[in-house]
Amino acid sequence: MAPWLRSAGLVAGSSLAFAALRWALSRCPLPAHVRRDATRTWRWKNLLVSFAHSVVAGLWAVVGMWQLPGALDDLVQTTSPSAHLLLCFSTGYFIHDSLDIIICRQSKASWEYLVHHAVASGERGGGLWGRRRG
Repeated sequence: MAPWLRSAGLVAGSSLAFAALRWALSRCPLPAHVRRDATRTWRWKNLLVSFAHSVVAGLWAVVGMWQLPGALDDLVQTTSPSAHLLLCFSTGYFIHDSLDIIICRQSKASWEYLVHHAVASGERGGGLWGRRRG
């Protein structure tokens, strides 16, 4: 399988995993003040998924840097399979969250997140599919 296709599959899988997490969260009870308003309900679930991404990606990055000491000396050329998976994981999250914002019609109130996600996805996509220069 071509490396770019494998990366695309991992990104899609990550995005679907975040969609599954959001679905699972929709089955959990909500605080009363959140239940009364559809926008608050959406925001609550969105923030919980975002928090899950932040915790997992943050811990993963710290462990990855600890396991690959040379990365601190050269952040551009040093890589590992774990770093590649972390890029796929985060890119999948940003794609999922962007689609969630658009599909749930929150783009007007959350446009800055869409800009952030576009920049972050572009940066991570460059790391996944860009050519390495030596």
